[in-house]
Amino acid sequence: MRQKVGATTSRCGTRRRRANAGRETCRSCRARFRSAAHRSPLNPTEYFRGLLPEGEHLQYLAARAKVPSNDLYSLLARYGRDVADAVVVSANEQDERAGGAIAYDSASLADEVAGLDERPLALYDDSELSIPGLQNKLLLIRTDTGWARPAGGRPSTHILKVEDRRFPGLVALEHAAMTVAHRLGLTTAETEIINLGGIDRIIVSRFDRIVDGGGQLCRAIRKTSVKRPV
Repeated sequence: MRQKVGATTSRCGTRRRRANAGRETCRSCRARFRSAAHRSPLNPTEYFRGLLPEGEHLQYLAARAKVPSNDLYSLLARYGRDVADAVVVSANEQDERAGGAIAYDSASLADEVAGLDERPLALYDDSELSIPGLQNKLLLIRTDTGWARPAGGRPSTHILKVEDRRFPGLVALEHAAMTVAHRLGLTTAETEIINLGGIDRIIVSRFDRIVDGGGQLCRAIRKTSVKRPV
């Protein structure tokens, strides 16, 4: 028998509504579903959760901030000044700091990338950044003299992605696909290959950032103040 569970269909008989957050469980297979209302794209909790990384990377951010990994408010108050989209998340509505850029040379950038397994996102005490996903990434700022890391919440302009050792050649494939898409006008993001430590990495320009002709970052910012519910 086919039975609808929210916007999802189950072939496994009856369903049982759980008390928390609109979740439902199919009694036969214990598969979990979320009601259509709980999956709504207008759900702010889901949106803000999507600004944070996943898995071990999320655990690492939480450990550095000394907060639980499910405490979205504290995590975004700590790391939310440089996130995806034209958004700044801050615990202080009057926080207008410009942040800074700490320059890399070739050797220090290679060392930074090599250490991403042990220190995801290459976080420092002055890092106030986050990016979703499980893949190792490094947020960068392109300057007149090369690459730099964002500090104090300064917005990044590029994302460096590390190739998964299980899938050699994926970086070259992504670069080729993105180059074709850019030339066809399907995306504004540009990519380039950089060799660090004898390994190719891909650097992608951020489509949610705008850099003017003088190299200065200018973007429309929608500021959100994070306040813990009473």
